[in-house]
Amino acid sequence: MYQTFDWTALLNDDDRSAIATDVRSIINQGDYYKNAPKYQTTMEVFSIKKPIWSKLRMSFYWSCFAYNQGEVQISHIKSWGVITSKKWEEPRDDLWHHHAWYANSHLPRLSGIFYVELPKENLGDPECGTEFAPKGVEDPERFWVPPLIGHWVIYPANLFHRPGLLKSEKERIVVAADLGWEN
Repeated sequence: MYQTFDWTALLNDDDRSAIATDVRSIINQGDYYKNAPKYQTTMEVFSIKKPIWSKLRMSFYWSCFAYNQGEVQISHIKSWGVITSKKWEEPRDDLWHHHAWYANSHLPRLSGIFYVELPKENLGDPECGTEFAPKGVEDPERFWVPPLIGHWVIYPANLFHRPGLLKSEKERIVVAADLGWEN
């Protein structure tokens, strides 16, 4: 259903701090969706021309290839940064979504979440990671994936999910991405 991949050796504390700074800068410039959960960048963050973003992009590719048990010919990629906090908490039922709804949704696709920064009180708390609904939001079956800083969580793009509980007013910063390919 999902797999986690540890990239803390490649993307160290300084790298993750720089990624968080870039995501905050994009949001502070107003480059975020106004009709989406606060705050999601409109910018393709993997297009940022800095070595840390190249490392993060390549770690996502490798994680997807490992999940898929082989390389694929990538046909499309999408990436964005997200900052959430209890300060901006929105109704939880409004946050369910999947990533198989946009162009080329008939193609195989994987999604990923990379945990950049978390409030200390959220570390190790599974409810502060990501909640998944494998049979859809109407079904009561759910599971939580705990937040692990410096790890990618990779899963099928059509899997309903939502951000975990916001138990702190400090910021939770993630980078999310989708990767699709031709059969």
